[in-house]
Amino acid sequence: MDTMGWDCLDIGRSLLSITSNTFGYITYVKKKVPHVKKLDDRSMKMIFIGHEPGSKGYSAYNLAMGRVHITWDVVFDEFS
Repeated sequence: MDTMGWDCLDIGRSLLSITSNTFGYITYVKKKVPHVKKLDDRSMKMIFIGHEPGSKGYSAYNLAMGRVHITWDVVFDEFS
């Protein structure tokens, strides 16, 4: 696997070298909002940026809000 350092995203902290070939994939992160209606969106579109050190969650960057989310509930869109 190739190792690439990604410091191009300005998220307020430096990113570690990522050895995953899924970096930059579009991911869909489950919203954790109570009382979701039947036709409401249940996920948010984000970009996968790596694994959070010291936890079992994935790090995903939300382009709309400009924030990093750490969560387990991620679905990868590998074909886009």
